[in-house]
Amino acid sequence: PVAIVPVLAQPPKGENIVPRGIEELVAITEKNLDAAVRDSELAVKKYDLKSRRIKAQALTLGAATSGAAVGAIPISFPDAAILTPIEATLISAIARVYKLDEKDDFTKKLISRIVESGTVGIVAKMALNQLKVIPGFANLAADALNAIVAGAIIAGIGQAATIIMEKAYLGEINKEDFEWINRVVEDQMGTIVKTITNFTSEHMGSINITVHP
Repeated sequence: PVAIVPVLAQPPKGENIVPRGIEELVAITEKNLDAAVRDSELAVKKYDLKSRRIKAQALTLGAATSGAAVGAIPISFPDAAILTPIEATLISAIARVYKLDEKDDFTKKLISRIVESGTVGIVAKMALNQLKVIPGFANLAADALNAIVAGAIIAGIGQAATIIMEKAYLGEINKEDFEWINRVVEDQMGTIVKTITNFTSEHMGSINITVHP
């Protein structure tokens, strides 16, 4: 509290007491009103960002599930261009969550760069190679392994897109620098791989997976 002001707005019946404290309370309130408004705006902003993150995470989960289903189908992985439409759709949907205009040239560049970093670049191949050497994965059927990797890659891309789009929403992006996008995608992909690795280690490398194409 910025102040404690005893206030007597109306004296008890029969008591000869003068009301007091109201003017002091009003004066202190006016003095601190700007700070209170700023705190309120900050709280609203935090709620707004949290709400958008939750929506983006829900979209990512749905897309990762779709990616896993596609990955279960025998395809040449990691050159699975068939996943690109899912990734592009996911990134575009996350852009809309953060009120970014997909027709805007800058937003188009963001979406294109994220897709390129996560699919065409070495990040996806690195994720595949890392997952293949995790104890317990070597004995998995190819379709099960592909399903896991496909879902993991899309999850990483979705998380990266959420971070990037949020920065764009907050106006924290240098529109002349796109190299950092690669680092964000790579970092999130690494986080996904690490999560799967830790999960597998905790289960002593024993994984039972049934894939239904």
